[in-house]
Order: sequence, then C-alpha cells, then structure tokens
Amino acid sequence: MDDGEFWLELELGMSFQDFLREYSRLEICNLTPDALTARKFRKWNTTLYNGTWRKGSTAGGCRNYPATFWINPQFKIKLECEDEDDDYGKEKGCTFLLALMQKNRRKERRFGKDMETIGFAVYEFVGQSAVHLKREFFLSNSSRARSEQFINLREVSTRNKLPQGEYIVVPSTFEPNVEGDFVLRVFSENRHGTVEMDDPITANLPSEETLSEAQLDEGFKNLFRQLAGEV
Repeated sequence: MDDGEFWLELELGMSFQDFLREYSRLEICNLTPDALTARKFRKWNTTLYNGTWRKGSTAGGCRNYPATFWINPQFKIKLECEDEDDDYGKEKGCTFLLALMQKNRRKERRFGKDMETIGFAVYEFVGQSAVHLKREFFLSNSSRARSEQFINLREVSTRNKLPQGEYIVVPSTFEPNVEGDFVLRVFSENRHGTVEMDDPITANLPSEETLSEAQLDEGFKNLFRQLAGEV
C-alpha cells in the first residue's frame, strides 16, 4: 500500500557502507513498556484515549500560550500503588509511561501536510470532580512532569515516576489552532484510574403544553393536509 510505510528485511551480506548510503535513520522499537535494562518483564495496565485538537475549540497550543493552553483536552490519572521494586531507581513512587501518537498523518501527506509538533504536560491535581480545569489553574501551578521535548514525530513517549495521587495530563500541539487527531496511551505497572476531564452538560428545558386537535389553528391544519395528503 502507498501509505508511506514498508518493512525491510536486511540481509546479512549487506555492508555497513551500503546501509549508510541508503538510509539516514534507524529506529529500534521495544514491543513492551519495559525498559531495555529491566531485570524482568511485567504485566502492564494500559488505558487508551482517542482525542482531537480543533481550531477555536480544543487546540490551545503548549504552555507558552497561557491564554489558550487550558482549552486542550485533559485527562485525569490516579496513581494508586507504588512500584514493587527498584528497577527504575531507588526513589519511591509510581512508574508510568505516557505515549502520545498522531493519527492519520500519512494520509495527509498527499495534501502537503507533515507531522505536527506535539508533546504533553502533567500537573498534580487534588479534587474529586471531573471538571475541565480553567486557565487560572495552569497560571498558578507548575507541571510535575512533561514530554522531553515538543517534536514533529508520529509518537512522543516519556517514562515518569511520581508519588501516589491524582494528576492531569494535557496533550497539545506546540502552537495553538493546529488541528489533528491523537491517541493517548497510559501504561503503569500497578493499578491506575483514568478519566477524561470535561464540564458537566445540563439543560433546563421548559415543559411543553400538549394541545388537543380542537386547539390547533385551522390554517395550520389545512397546510398540514396540503403537504401530507389525505390519510
């Protein structure tokens, strides 16, 4: 398929110089969230969210744009259990991995579009409600963790260790008003809870009075007969 991706099996007879001539980048993909230096493999808890950045709605850009940063999608993570051993350092805490991936970018290449510059930030959060946090929260709170950098790659991932508690993950593009779809994955060795933050939607609709046929206007009934025909 002409989707910009293909698989190559390197033959043992290919020289290193030939490889350097044909390729400029090599990525080694680890199929699990375990570190390559970990002493054992774990069973990871995984949560996946699909999200969207839309101009004027949910595309707020990074923290450099405090007026709009808060409108980005927000996800709450609850880290409940500390790590069982010290594979990831002696510091106590909950290890988790965040992976933010752009969707459908290969399809956009035919229209001259490339990968957007993406990243995320993590904030400590104390509260019970799942309400979308407003601008004032981010102006008065610093991030506890973040992606190593904002970069125009298909996926950005970072391993973090934080104390037990609740945190807000804010994925974003670097600049505001940049549209795109994304997938946010959360991996943790121990149990965690996640929920998308959003404002409650309520509507107080007035009750409608039910009219009998005798109360309907004759002009309205004649118009209805003309359009609907006789039964």
